[in-house]
Amino acid sequence: MGFDRNPMRRGSDRIQVILRACLLAAFVLGCPAATGDACHGVYAAGLREGRAEAAAGHRVPAVVLHATFIATAWRHPATPGGPARLSVP
Repeated sequence: MGFDRNPMRRGSDRIQVILRACLLAAFVLGCPAATGDACHGVYAAGLREGRAEAAAGHRVPAVVLHATFIATAWRHPATPGGPARLSVP
């Protein structure tokens, strides 16, 4: 790490080791905080977008004017001789 008493080690080498340790600590401690802040910003922006979209629309009551039956193949399977002829009332 550079904290031994090696006579060949320069003072700039010791400073470099200290700076590396400080930068590593800042990275390890700062990344979770930065990630949390970014995630909160994205979440808040999504909420704002959803509220703006909901405010722009309006509800309209739906009224069924005419109901018909739907013929489905599982209710009336095809005959072996050809396609099934279904009549819808």
